[in-house]
Amino acid sequence: MAKKRVWVIDLIKALCIVLVILTHSANINPAMLDKTGLFYYFAVNKCVPAFLFISGFVSAMGSRRTLKSQYKISTLAPKLLRFLIPMLTAFSIFALLGIVSGTLKGAREAISRLLLFDFGPGSYYAAIMLQFVLLAPLMLRLVDKWNVKGVVIIGAVNVLYELLASFYGMDIAIYRIIMIRYFLVIALGMYFGLNRRKKPNWLCVAVLFVVGFLYIALTATDGYTYKIFTISPWNRSNFLAGLYVAAILYTVIRVFRKSGGNSFIGRAVSKVGQSTYHIMYTQMLYFVVRPAFDKLVFDMTTLPLWSQYAMDIVVSVLLGLVFCVADAKIFRKFYKTK
Repeated sequence: MAKKRVWVIDLIKALCIVLVILTHSANINPAMLDKTGLFYYFAVNKCVPAFLFISGFVSAMGSRRTLKSQYKISTLAPKLLRFLIPMLTAFSIFALLGIVSGTLKGAREAISRLLLFDFGPGSYYAAIMLQFVLLAPLMLRLVDKWNVKGVVIIGAVNVLYELLASFYGMDIAIYRIIMIRYFLVIALGMYFGLNRRKKPNWLCVAVLFVVGFLYIALTATDGYTYKIFTISPWNRSNFLAGLYVAAILYTVIRVFRKSGGNSFIGRAVSKVGQSTYHIMYTQMLYFVVRPAFDKLVFDMTTLPLWSQYAMDIVVSVLLGLVFCVADAKIFRKFYKTK
């Protein structure tokens, strides 16, 4: 049985990808976004946990199949290719640009960057999604079978990982590409997705929100010294912050789950929401190229901020939509499962 699209989920994803673009815009022009402000801490910085919550939620909306069938090559390979092909396409462009411009010192460095998923802002997300494809069926089975206990078990693995990473000083390059740091927010997405037709326990949702909110507020306080969860800047969007994300997104999805999106603007937003993975790569390549463009052609940081916002968002989104359509046209046959 095919999943029915929930328009508000596409809307959330579209908003999140715009905020991701804004984050990377600020890497070039800090005036674009105050990364010490509350808007950054409570909204912009929580986009990736939001994507992972939604991934868990949507996976729980699918039909229930046996674990064995989900790990058949005929089922697993197309899912992996859906993430691998766009990733390798974007990486190939990145490597070509780097070698031609001299910013990459040959194939050896390029391969190293590929293995570390370090080929542009946000490239680590590909590593997370590849692991999601491999681990999501097991996680969903655990939550489906044991309900809240399953979420607690997955959350305990998340906490243990955070503690070990903090106390043993895990290399940030490795920490950032390990999906375990998002285990709890994914499990919560799965739990809420599985129980989406049941009457909500709003007290539980409120507790999640308050705990997550207080943690984020604490991390935003000047002078706060981390005792645990010390790998910065990811400690601001870890599993505790994910509680806040899960509470907000579940509430929004629950309240607006029957909203339309049938207008032209609604359909356009939905298309952007469905194309966020491809937009992630086009914005990545855009921000790889932009510093050279600013230096050699025209310094866009001298333009009014509103025009910089518009340029970064419009170019990244439009190219991402083109990339998504081209990918589907060329490789659609590889993505189909039996």
